[in-house]
Amino acid sequence: MEKTMKNSYIVSILSGMNSAEGRALQDKHLPIKLLYALRRSLPEVEAAYKAYLTSLTDICNRYGTTPDKTTAADPSQQADLAAEVTELLNTETTVRVHTVPAEVLDTCGEGGLDPLTYKDVDRLWWLMEETDGD
Repeated sequence: MEKTMKNSYIVSILSGMNSAEGRALQDKHLPIKLLYALRRSLPEVEAAYKAYLTSLTDICNRYGTTPDKTTAADPSQQADLAAEVTELLNTETTVRVHTVPAEVLDTCGEGGLDPLTYKDVDRLWWLMEETDGD
C-alpha cells in the first residue's frame, strides 16, 4: 500500500525506530505479520529519509550551515533558512508500506509473544491499515 506522509513524519518514524527503545522493539518476539511488515517497510522509509536528507543538505549548504546545526552563517538569512526547512518538513511524499490490521497488536503479549508498551504501539502505528475512521 502506498501511504502519503510528510517528511516530518518520516523523520519521526526513523528517530523512534533508531532510538534505544526502537532498536529493542525490533528485537522483541512480535507477531510474524507485524515483524514482516516492519522489515519490509523500514527500508522504504529509509529511502524516503535519504531523499529528504539530501534536500536538507542542499538547503543548508546554500546558507553556509549543516543539517545538524541549521543556523545560517549570515544571521540575516536565518528566517529564509527556517522557511525552507519548514517547507521541506511539510512536503508530502509517497512511501510504499506493507500494512497490517491494527488487531494484530492485540495478539502481543499472548502465546509467547512479547507485550508492547504504549510507546511501542506509537512507534509501529504507521504500519497499521487505514480504516474508514482514520
